[in-house]
Amino acid sequence: MLPKLVAEALSLPEARVAVRRPENIDGIEMIPEDLHSPDAVTPLGILKIASINTLHFLRVYVNDEEYSLFNFRDLTVSDALLNAGIQLKKFNGRPGLGLMLNINGNTKFIPGTLGTLAQLKLDGEDATLDSPIQDGSRVHIDPGKNGTTPVITLKDVIEVPPEYTLFVNGEEKHIRSRFTINDKDAAADQQLKDGDVILSKEPRSVGEALLAAGYSPTGRKVGYTLNGSDTQYTLTPEILLNDNPASLSTPVHQQDHIEYIAPAELKLGDVLHISELDASLVIYYNKGEYKIPSASITLEVNGHKASPGTIIEDGSDVRYSRSERKATTVSDALLAVGFQAPPATSRVTFTILVNNQDADFTAPIKNGDTLDVIIKPIENKAGASTAPGNTPVDAPAKPTVPGLVSAIASAHLQK
Repeated sequence: MLPKLVAEALSLPEARVAVRRPENIDGIEMIPEDLHSPDAVTPLGILKIASINTLHFLRVYVNDEEYSLFNFRDLTVSDALLNAGIQLKKFNGRPGLGLMLNINGNTKFIPGTLGTLAQLKLDGEDATLDSPIQDGSRVHIDPGKNGTTPVITLKDVIEVPPEYTLFVNGEEKHIRSRFTINDKDAAADQQLKDGDVILSKEPRSVGEALLAAGYSPTGRKVGYTLNGSDTQYTLTPEILLNDNPASLSTPVHQQDHIEYIAPAELKLGDVLHISELDASLVIYYNKGEYKIPSASITLEVNGHKASPGTIIEDGSDVRYSRSERKATTVSDALLAVGFQAPPATSRVTFTILVNNQDADFTAPIKNGDTLDVIIKPIENKAGASTAPGNTPVDAPAKPTVPGLVSAIASAHLQK
C-alpha cells in the first residue's frame, strides 16, 4: 500500500505514484531474479556509476601507508591526509619551555624558542596542502623540531655595573657588584634555571664595600662560655674614610681610602667590662712595684687564674666571681708579694707601715699605697741593742717573728 499512502500524503493521483524496479535501469542487462526487487535499485545504481570511466578510485601512499581515494574531482595532498586521518599540526614542533625568574623582587618570563613546522613532500619534492595528487602518488611528512629552553646567564638579564677602585688599609681593591642566586653568591656568567631568585647589589657604602673587599664590616665574633653559659663577643673595628671617622652607611666613591682597624685579640677585661684596677691593685712594697689580686674579684680562663689582660679565644671557658669582701687587707698584700718572715728562732721585732703609718694585718690597702715591714733585733737586758742603730730600751715592745707568722696565717684563714 506504499503508492496509495504516498499519493494521499502528497495529494497526487494514485496513478502517478509507483515503485521503481530494476528492470527499467538503462545500461544494465541480464539482471538476476534475486535483484528484481525494489531494494536492488540502489546497489545497481552504484554499480552503474562505478562503471563510468571518469569516476574511479586513486591509490596513494601517505608515509608509506596505502590509501584509496574516491576520484570524484581533482584531489590534493590535503585530501590524502584527510583520508589517512592525519592532522598536520600534530607533526609541528612544540615551543620550548620558558624560564620564570624573580629579579630583585620583579617577575620576568623568558620564552623558549618556537618549534619548526612539519614539511610535506610529494614524490620527493616539496609540496603544500594544495598540491595535486595522482594515482600512485607518495606523500611524506617530515615532523618539525621542538623548540628549546633558552640558555640565559646572569649578565643577560641584569646590567652589570663597572667595577671601581678603593684602597683598604693601603691595599688596592677592585669593588664589583654582588650577585646572589637563591641566596648564594653568583658570578655574572652563571647560567640560570627556571624559578631562580636573583638579587643584585652594587656596593656603594662603607659596609658594602668592605664586605666586597673581604672584610667583616661588623667585626670578628668570638664565642666562649661565661660561668657555663654560651655567649659571644664581637670585636668591633674602627673605620676611617679618608682619615675621618665613618659609619657603615657612609657612601664611598672611586679612589677613596678606608682604614679598617680591628682589634687583634680579645682580652678578658673587654668581655667583662672590668679594668686592671677592678681586678688588681698596684702597691709599692719595700720600694718595689707589685701587682696584687683584688679581694673582690676572682678570674679564671680554662681553669687557670687570669687577669683582665688575659687573651680570650674561640671556645674559652671563662669563670668570674665577686667575693663578699669589699677591701684588700695588709695580710692579702703580704701573701701576694711573697713576703718571707725570718725564722721563728730569730730575736727580732717587726713593724708594719702603710703609707709610713703604723698598721695591722686587717688594715685595708688601696691602689698606689706603700707597704713596708720593718724588722729590728730585740734589745738586751742591759739596755743596749743587739745590733747598732736599734731603738732605746724603754721603746714599746714590738711583735716578734713567731707572732708575725701566726698573725698572717690567722688573718688569711679568717677570710
